[in-house]
Amino acid sequence: MKKLLILGLTCILLSLSPMAQVYSQEKQTENKTPEVTFTEEQKSELSKLHQKILTDKKELLNKYVEYGALKQEQADKIIEHLEKRYEMIEERGFQYPPHHMHHKPHHH
Repeated sequence: MKKLLILGLTCILLSLSPMAQVYSQEKQTENKTPEVTFTEEQKSELSKLHQKILTDKKELLNKYVEYGALKQEQADKIIEHLEKRYEMIEERGFQYPPHHMHHKPHHH
């Protein structure tokens, strides 16, 4: 009786394994961000919005420095990172960056 139960459970588990793989593949396809080709006008509009966001973030960081919550060196480092990120976005043709929802962040 025990052997029959173990055999039955093994069969059930083995039959579910391919279903899990199919589900996983469907989820990966579902979560992909579509890549589109933007017109020059669209790129220009996206660029203006990204630049405005960058300017606003710089202004915010400068206020933190002014209020003593951040050191100037820290703010400069963050601003440098933000500017590099903007350059990357621009190089990618303003495609929305991929987002990996189920990956844990890497802490250094």
